[in-house]
Amino acid sequence: MILNEKIKLDYLYSKRHLNKLPNFFSKEEIRLLLDNTENNKHKAILETIYSCGLRLSELLNLKIKDIRSSDKIIRINQSKGNKDRIVSLPNKLLDILREYYLFINLGTIFLKEKVEIDIMKEVFSLFKKIIING
Repeated sequence: MILNEKIKLDYLYSKRHLNKLPNFFSKEEIRLLLDNTENNKHKAILETIYSCGLRLSELLNLKIKDIRSSDKIIRINQSKGNKDRIVSLPNKLLDILREYYLFINLGTIFLKEKVEIDIMKEVFSLFKKIIING
């Protein structure tokens, strides 16, 4: 205060943005989604994202050599911040990936070509519809 008058300095500081946690789905909603996904590839994609907590870019860059089934781990290369990390590989997911693997012959597990990105968008659209509409 100067001469009993408040000096406004708000314009000097940018407004802080609130960092809200994202909405998340209940176990029942996830189970509903996974149980209603009939396409083997889509089921493998959704199970992998959910079970391992992967980002879309991590999923698309996942290679068969990154999965170490004997140790029940998956190596995620060049994740956020260009850091590598290791995630656990649940038995159920391993079974789903083995079943899906019988149908593929690629270096990467999920990304074959640019068309696959469109498929991913469809899967996430389906994900939203099932969860929102119940």
